Amino acid sequence: MEFLHSKEVVHRDLALRNILVTSDYKVKIGDFGLSRRTISGSYQKCHNPLLPVKWTAPEVFINSTIPIESDLYTFGILLWELFTLGGTPHEQFIFIQEVEDEEVSVVVKKGKRMNKPSFAPKEM
Repeated sequence: MEFLHSKEVVHRDLALRNILVTSDYKVKIGDFGLSRRTISGSYQKCHNPLLPVKWTAPEVFINSTIPIESDLYTFGILLWELFTLGGTPHEQFIFIQEVEDEEVSVVVKKGKRMNKPSFAPKEM
């Protein structure tokens, strides 16, 4: 991710499903379909872009721009997925099995954040 950011690229879809691990335990990032080059560190999103809402940083919903730092928030969601052994982000906020994207953006805008997964070390 540091390399991508040095090239002013925002990934926009960093999630556990897009991480590959080689046989010698090197981690690689895949699926660059939503990646975009940024101008001055942010990407202006279109009027109704396709985004992985459950992994998207709050500032994207609020400001309609995608700063390169939004990948850092997404990395936090990736770690949450890892420590929940593949859990789906934000489902704990809505008491239904499948959370709709619009519901996720509403709770995230309100400042609601997920709890620390039980498998996560205290330092995380």
